[in-house]
Amino acid sequence: MSASYQDHQAQHFHAGSSFYYATLGYPEHLRQDLIHFHVLYKELFQVVTDYQERAIAMTRLQWWQHELEQLSHGQANHPISHAILSTLQNHSLPTQPLLILAQSLA
Repeated sequence: MSASYQDHQAQHFHAGSSFYYATLGYPEHLRQDLIHFHVLYKELFQVVTDYQERAIAMTRLQWWQHELEQLSHGQANHPISHAILSTLQNHSLPTQPLLILAQSLA
């Protein structure tokens, strides 16, 4: 994992958080995959909560939608997307639910 992704993970997933404790019982490889999805969710939700100007938030969410669409082609640019792509491929999961999530926040 890149240092940038580790920064995102540290920001959104840390000891003491409810998600941290909720995933303690999972095997490490599955726990790591759940963390990837959680980090993506928190990143998307942060766009909605952090940007007071709706136009900026919408532009950022559109960028994420495009980024998530690229996952279905095996391409990723953002460190979070790289982690998600790996998880999707390891478990043969579709990208559509992630796109729906991003679209629902717009």
